[in-house]
Amino acid sequence: ASSDYITGAYDHRKLAELNQLNYLLETDFQLYGDSFTLTTRLRNTATDMIVWTQRFPGKLKDLQDIRLEMPRVVARQVKTRITDVQQTDSRNPEAYELYLRALDSARFNNVNRIKKSIAYLEEAVAIDSDFAQAYARLALQYRQLTHSGDLPWDEMAQLMKANLDKAMNINSELPEVYLAKGRYQAGIERDVEAATASYHKAIELQPGNADAHSHLAYIYQVYYRDPAKAYHHMKQAFDLDKTHVNGIAEYTYLVKRDYKEALRMLEVASALDPAITVGFQRKSSLV
Repeated sequence: ASSDYITGAYDHRKLAELNQLNYLLETDFQLYGDSFTLTTRLRNTATDMIVWTQRFPGKLKDLQDIRLEMPRVVARQVKTRITDVQQTDSRNPEAYELYLRALDSARFNNVNRIKKSIAYLEEAVAIDSDFAQAYARLALQYRQLTHSGDLPWDEMAQLMKANLDKAMNINSELPEVYLAKGRYQAGIERDVEAATASYHKAIELQPGNADAHSHLAYIYQVYYRDPAKAYHHMKQAFDLDKTHVNGIAEYTYLVKRDYKEALRMLEVASALDPAITVGFQRKSSLV
């Protein structure tokens, strides 16, 4: 069964106008035997663009856990995406849509998805050469490719710096720019103190920045030897974005020594989205 008729039966433009809504959250539910998929979309009513979408696939036996967890995920992601939309520095809808597609592809630590994200971002800056957020994200994505061995270190450092410099020259006061700056400072310049300040600035500008919390967690754990702060920031990252399941499970196990809770987190996150393959990988290493 499918609830497609729900999204097809109403005039979203008229609904938004009558209720003076800036955004609409649309939801579809599809049932396939003992499996289901819940799809949510956030629509900007001014531009009629879908600015965020996420699928929640799962098994009916996991429905209770997902029902408890999904509202928190949606609430945090919707708040984050609305902030992103308001702070976007691109006035080109096509470039911004490509940027959003890049963000979606980048959610998973998968080489092919990272390359796809880079392709979207390159296309976005080709359309809008003043798109600072896209340049910052390019710097971040090139950094990710090095982890998989698909990009030599020296080449990555050059690409990262070139895109970061472009972003900073256009608008240096964006959370994405501070995030990329922190990654460059920590990974290339080895300036942990400066990177820590950059990540905190990114969070100050955008409290829903899960990636900044995740990188802070690593810095506090590895460099400052402060497990309490490390766990705090990784928990913030996980609460904001379940794709950080790998990190929170590891920190729950290593810092809190709570083996059962680490497994529970992996099971819930994997049920919410089986594409989070790191969850299965980490679970197999803990079992």
